Amino acid sequence: MALFAKVFRNDLLDLGLNGDESSGTAFIALNEGWVELSKTAATGAKDMAVKKAQRLSHGTVTGGPYVVGETITGGTSGATGVVNVVGTSYLDLKSVTGTFAGTETLTGGTSSATAALSVAG
Repeated sequence: MALFAKVFRNDLLDLGLNGDESSGTAFIALNEGWVELSKTAATGAKDMAVKKAQRLSHGTVTGGPYVVGETITGGTSGATGVVNVVGTSYLDLKSVTGTFAGTETLTGGTSSATAALSVAG
């Protein structure tokens, strides 16, 4: 039992430190890991800025569906975010930059899906 507890502790610590963006499990995919949150992509240097996450509610999707991992861009604001979870009437985004505005059009960079933003949460 002690060995199981030790392995579980090590796996949990690894997930917390390094994250698991490739997981198909929404909860695990949301956790990018503390180390990953503190790195910059270009240099690997420590940067304590936490990536912003956001849920966007939207209307009917055309040309879709949206795809996990694609970048969504707001047509008016130019705000962007990476799709982490696709719901029936919402998107959970990570790595959000900028502020999504009003009822702008949300366009998927990979899927070319579009929908009107109804609530930026």
